[in-house]
Amino acid sequence: MKAAIAAARHRVLVEFYSVDDQGVAAEMAALLRRKAAEGVHVALLYDSIGSMGTDPAFFDTLRQAGVAVCEFNPVNPLSRPGHWGLVQRNHRKMVAVDSDVALVQHAARSYCAQLLQAGVKVHEVEHAVIHAKTAVVDSVFSSVGSSNLDWRSIVGNNEIDVIVLGDDFGDEMEALFTQDVASARAIDPDTWNERGLVQRLLESLGRLAEPLL
Repeated sequence: MKAAIAAARHRVLVEFYSVDDQGVAAEMAALLRRKAAEGVHVALLYDSIGSMGTDPAFFDTLRQAGVAVCEFNPVNPLSRPGHWGLVQRNHRKMVAVDSDVALVQHAARSYCAQLLQAGVKVHEVEHAVIHAKTAVVDSVFSSVGSSNLDWRSIVGNNEIDVIVLGDDFGDEMEALFTQDVASARAIDPDTWNERGLVQRLLESLGRLAEPLL
């Protein structure tokens, strides 16, 4: 991604739900400032809630360097007169360089019983977080994007997903999926049905709070 931005000649459009001000994000910011100084049109769209912990000075520095920075659906209603709402969020993760897309960035436990009853094999990663949202059908139809399998993604968020048709890409996706499954724990239906009352209560609370998460 950084190589694509560094090679940009005309425009760099960046859209992320969460933008940090340290580590890789700080390196990206320096690169965006550099491209803006070179005369490349650079724009950044970030979500107000997703980037709430980021120092506003971080974005001010980008603006001062010539980057067009826009905060999506600000938390402060005074920043967006005439239209305000906390529900709709911009969950997209995308970088477009010179009009070409360079990058586009699992079911909740409360739905696990229904999936298992339907015959779906469910695996759970215990010691890591998988943030990828991918799907592969018959090694030919592949989907990669930002959409989660939850209420907010379907109803409240702005999402973006790329559909790729072809067995070459599908085979690569299946290979990655197989690696993830190998490092995950398969959920046994009988064991799941014997889970404790506290776990069941937490799942019920999670289901009720889902529209807000």
